[in-house]
Amino acid sequence: MKNIFISIIVPVYNVERYLRECLDSIVRLEEFSWEAILIDDGSTDSSGAICDEYAEKNHKFKVVHQSNRGVSVARNIGIELAQGDWVWFVDSDDIIIPNFIIDNIEVMNSSDYILFDFCTFRGNITSESARLLKHCSLSADSLNKNDFLLRYRCNHHQRIFYRRSLLGNKNIDGVLRFSPKIRVGEDLEFQYKYLTRCKRPVRLNAELYNYRLRDGSATQDGSYRQKNVDDLPQVLLNILQWCKMEYVQPVAWLEVRMQQMFQNLLYSASLVKDIDLKIFQSTIRILLTDFKNYGFTFPNNSKMRLAYWSVKTYFVINKAFLKAKGIKYN
Repeated sequence: MKNIFISIIVPVYNVERYLRECLDSIVRLEEFSWEAILIDDGSTDSSGAICDEYAEKNHKFKVVHQSNRGVSVARNIGIELAQGDWVWFVDSDDIIIPNFIIDNIEVMNSSDYILFDFCTFRGNITSESARLLKHCSLSADSLNKNDFLLRYRCNHHQRIFYRRSLLGNKNIDGVLRFSPKIRVGEDLEFQYKYLTRCKRPVRLNAELYNYRLRDGSATQDGSYRQKNVDDLPQVLLNILQWCKMEYVQPVAWLEVRMQQMFQNLLYSASLVKDIDLKIFQSTIRILLTDFKNYGFTFPNNSKMRLAYWSVKTYFVINKAFLKAKGIKYN
């Protein structure tokens, strides 16, 4: 049996308006062997039927129907079923750019994390953003892992190919999966944990993904900031526990990402009305102390020390700083 090059995992929930565009783009992927695992997460519209339709026409599509359990559980089911050398998490309202050829494929064969570019769109794909990529190459520069991850930071897990073998088997210790019940930051938690394991990240000089901007998405939800405040403390704690379990040292790239996640949490909290400052202050102090005790140095910098002593003062100073930089505060 021919090895499957890439497993495309697509959680599906009530996206009948966009789903066919997504699946049609996957069908056009011809240069590499692939499978697409569609997890219908309790859709109440015709999304589940659309998944079945594509699976009936093309054996490369596999469909799982389940009651609504959330995107993290859906992705985890996809990982368990995946057989490809690589895993690609694709959102069901987005579109991949399928016609790409990697000229120096040997670089990919010796790597374990592939980062590439994407573009955003609203409504229909324009002819410019839908252009077909013929040839692209992987950057085989001399950057070591730490320098690479300091230079290239990714907030969208759809821009990454993950080496499936590094995700582990559910029957052994050290398995890497998405944390259930986390609504915001679950993708960054997964990515950062994975990055502690990978040894050779590389960059693909190409746009392979079209990310749809639409009202009603998770980041457009009016309660998004509150979800950040509710969930990011647990994400930070999960990452710290992972570091302890895997004996991960707090190297520079990880220090930067953890501080940025703290800053995102603090920024979101400053925008939440009627936040309980006493409880939030306690949460920040406990988290910063835990990270410091493990050996992270970012809790000692001026911003984090300020947040440790007074999140209220941090909010005021940070707002003034962003205003001076011309950054909109919302």
